[in-house]
Amino acid sequence: MSQEPLRITQKQARAWLVASQGLTTPFATPEEAVRNLFAVQTQYAASLGVAIATRVRRMKPAWPDAAFNKNPTLVKTWSLRSTLHAHLVEDRALVKAFCKPRYDQFLGWMKTYQMAPGQMLFRENEILEALEQGPLTRLQIHEAVPELKSLDWSGWGADVKGLAYKGHVILAPCGPGQTRFVLAKQWLGSEPDDSLSFEDALVEILRRYLRSHAPATISDFAYWTGIKAVSARAAFSRLAAELVPVDVEKLEGTRYILATDVERFQKLPAATGVRLLAKFDPLLMSHRDKALYLDSKHLKTVSQLAGQIEACVLIDGKVAGIWRLARKANSGEVSVQQFRPFKPREVARLEKEVLRLGRALGVRELSIDLDAKHVTR
Repeated sequence: MSQEPLRITQKQARAWLVASQGLTTPFATPEEAVRNLFAVQTQYAASLGVAIATRVRRMKPAWPDAAFNKNPTLVKTWSLRSTLHAHLVEDRALVKAFCKPRYDQFLGWMKTYQMAPGQMLFRENEILEALEQGPLTRLQIHEAVPELKSLDWSGWGADVKGLAYKGHVILAPCGPGQTRFVLAKQWLGSEPDDSLSFEDALVEILRRYLRSHAPATISDFAYWTGIKAVSARAAFSRLAAELVPVDVEKLEGTRYILATDVERFQKLPAATGVRLLAKFDPLLMSHRDKALYLDSKHLKTVSQLAGQIEACVLIDGKVAGIWRLARKANSGEVSVQQFRPFKPREVARLEKEVLRLGRALGVRELSIDLDAKHVTR
């Protein structure tokens, strides 16, 4: 990766990133959107529907649940950054290989609870045996394996996350009540081949990342995946023949795009339009340095304490505010905190986007409040 960098403007970089994410020209189907993004964070279940609806031409309100249920196309598990994500079922082998080092880290974490690897393996076998009867809530798992009741941080996966990293357990399809867990083999069929190495998986994931999140630095990729910098550098080194370095005006660090994208990259028009991004949206989680699309003075408004990432209003490729949806049955209100006064044409586009999102989420009547103050810091 010693070739002369391609020098581009921020406007060019922003246009490519937004277009690659389906935020300029939408994808044809929800599955195509997820395939392009590789992962959608689902710490909040509602985030998936919003993140995909804003990136596709049309999405039925029932799609998120249906994608996890009948003939599932999606799987929900811990992966990138050790947080919950939705992935396509077809990517199970890739996700499983990526999570191999995560399991060793998980065992190290469990040692803080005085649980040695051998003890954890015994408990995992007990959990698997309990789940043979079908989906169980966390409380039901703890009743079957009483030693788990004393674990702190169970809500963050201290009990079942190890089995999820191994690909044995997934979060059960959406339904009423508490979160449930199920054996992956019961819901998705036989487990994928285990021969893919972490290193090979990481190279393919990097290739996928750069298709939808470029231009990006090595540090950005490490941030997005949650891996160590040394592993990120190794993946970039192995993929070097397929990469082109780029320098973006007024931004520090060398970024990269795929060599196959260079010609199309240089012909894109500027990013335009209004989009409503989800909480923990794939765009907002894609880079450590968000200066390309988020002004630093608004960073603390978007990125809240305890790691919360606000839902944002994207105008012409830049974050221009945050928004929230207060919903009651088939009606609701979208309240927006503007970072700057919206122009009349931007308000008109926002109104159309709100209606489009409402149809995708099954909300028939939506009003808009443009004077909200959600965050004051």
